[in-house]
Amino acid sequence: MFETLDLAIKRIQLEEENAVTIKVKGGYRTLHLSDIMYLDYRNHVVSYHLLSGETISTSTLRIGFAEYLMQNHEEDDIVLCHESVAVNIKSIDKLTKTDIMVRNREILPVAKSRYAQVSEKYMNYRFR
Repeated sequence: MFETLDLAIKRIQLEEENAVTIKVKGGYRTLHLSDIMYLDYRNHVVSYHLLSGETISTSTLRIGFAEYLMQNHEEDDIVLCHESVAVNIKSIDKLTKTDIMVRNREILPVAKSRYAQVSEKYMNYRFR
């Protein structure tokens, strides 16, 4: 019985580690990292684009996008690929020096200055 309880606790902890809770208008929302394709930042709002096609937006932020990513996704496999776009490394289907294609077939830009960092993180993830 204790083994079963230990296993259940480990599963709950694993689920919590693989999720992020964000502040949205009217409350909070928990998103599983495996559902997040990419994030974009416009007019002080971060929008999470999910595999399902749904887009979840944060409340208006008082900080910049890079700072938001450091506070909320520092340990996650999310990397800034352009000034206002960050991609979940696990959602990448194709990476070139100028573009990323994610699982839902959307194309995201890659800044020249960010390609090396994105490429390194992608290769580290693929060949762990």
